[in-house]
Amino acid sequence: MNTDERNIVYSSATTDEIRQDGKTVLSSSDGVSIPMIFRNLSGKNFSGQKYRDYIRHTAFSDMGFVPGTITLWHGGVQTEETVLEEPAY
Repeated sequence: MNTDERNIVYSSATTDEIRQDGKTVLSSSDGVSIPMIFRNLSGKNFSGQKYRDYIRHTAFSDMGFVPGTITLWHGGVQTEETVLEEPAY
């Protein structure tokens, strides 16, 4: 999906979800927060120690994710996928 297509997909007021093992872990219809959180989880917004801390303390402890595949959904359509791994310290 190119940038123009992605902008069209994310512009409508539908539900965004992050799913793991077929279950919705996070969802919102604000059009911003869930895609941003997914970018955080996939390491696109930051990296290194800050990313490892985010995965361990926020994703696993606070949000309830576990190591494994997560997917981003918009309006019932899967748009992205990434794998969460246990950070090595």
